[in-house]
Amino acid sequence: GAIFFYLIYGTGTLDTGRVDWLFNLGDNAQHYLGWVFYRNDPWTFPIGFSCSLGYPTGTCMCFTDSIPLLAIPFKVISYFLPATFQYFGLWTLLNFILQGALASLILFEVSRSRLSAFSAPFFFCLADIFLFRVFRYTPLSGQWIVLLALYLYFLNKRDSRWNKYWPLVHGMAVLIQGYFFVMTFVVFCGTLLEGWLKDRRFMPVIRQLAVSLASTALLMWVVGFFSDAVDMSDAG
Repeated sequence: GAIFFYLIYGTGTLDTGRVDWLFNLGDNAQHYLGWVFYRNDPWTFPIGFSCSLGYPTGTCMCFTDSIPLLAIPFKVISYFLPATFQYFGLWTLLNFILQGALASLILFEVSRSRLSAFSAPFFFCLADIFLFRVFRYTPLSGQWIVLLALYLYFLNKRDSRWNKYWPLVHGMAVLIQGYFFVMTFVVFCGTLLEGWLKDRRFMPVIRQLAVSLASTALLMWVVGFFSDAVDMSDAG
């Protein structure tokens, strides 16, 4: 995955002090500016809330798709970061690495073929749906979270103990981009359905569903997903 990233995009975007490219590609200016406003605001509750975004009302930086999974930890250490700092290039490199790694793990899990596992990244890291998102809508290039859900699905077919990791997958999906939670949740429902078809017991299904939904809702509340969105644009 890292090799593909280097061959296609080079290393320029890995410079955390370089932000010019973010203002020339798709919605990335919105993502970056959401991070800048959020970084320079005082801590509040919910922890993802920004007072100066849509001032004076304020709103959550999750609505600017600034990748809360990274924005919140980097805000914690903001004092140690340079005045101009962007993490979107590093995020893209991480996406390539995880895209390739999880593709290999899935293919090996279902085929036990090392050749299939080795060749998987050539298809997954060069998929048009992935490359198109990389620098036009950076958060949605985190498609490895869907692969992680699929990998967990296949692991669960072998051993149900993997079920306990679903809340973690859903939480990461929400903190990347809300769309991904819908996708991981659909895969999760497939796991629940297979479990019910296997032993016809409702209680384990209801319990797993309740834990996943409750933990995800709690995380969304803490971050600020339930705060009001603000219309920050107008005609012209």
